[in-house]
Amino acid sequence: MKVKLKKSYLPLVMLEKRISRKKSFTLLELILAVAIYSVIILVLVSGLNLSLKVYKRMKDSEVFRVGDFLDEFSSDFRSSYVFVKNSPIKFIASGNSLKFIRVSSLSDNLYRKGECELKTVEYLLAKGENNLWTLYRKERLFFTPSEKKKEKQEEILNSLLSFRFSYFDGKGWKSVWDSPYKLPCAVRVEIKLKRDKRIEALSTVIDRI
Repeated sequence: MKVKLKKSYLPLVMLEKRISRKKSFTLLELILAVAIYSVIILVLVSGLNLSLKVYKRMKDSEVFRVGDFLDEFSSDFRSSYVFVKNSPIKFIASGNSLKFIRVSSLSDNLYRKGECELKTVEYLLAKGENNLWTLYRKERLFFTPSEKKKEKQEEILNSLLSFRFSYFDGKGWKSVWDSPYKLPCAVRVEIKLKRDKRIEALSTVIDRI
């Protein structure tokens, strides 16, 4: 016996049949989707590898290292500290070297274990290969007894043709700082370095503000 559906129910039945047909993927659709996703992942991974290589090459370049040096030196200089006259806390500086006391950063103070918050920081030049200069940074705790002092030395810049500090006292620039119990208003850094076959020069002023 055949059951006749009302005309009002027929669209609903047809819609259910269409939905039931589209619930599953065909093998061809599945293969196509996997292929598309594989291409997308391959493009993303290739782009990431290329970005990492470019970043590593830039990080190893002298220009990138100059930026790191200026950031670190700015932090050191703006944290520098002097005390009253005849104290061992001095700011000693010339055209190619710099030695002063700095206050440790807040993060250092939070995690230090019984260590003093004052550190001696020194920047100095040494002549290397091919008659080029290398800039070093030394750091050690200030109040720790001499026999217990651990000095940390790191190479900051190399392949330098010339490097010079100069100091502003509020009236003019000096090549040598002759007031050890007073801090300069600003320090000018002049760098000339050899990059590949080119010579690049940089001059910047770092103030205490």
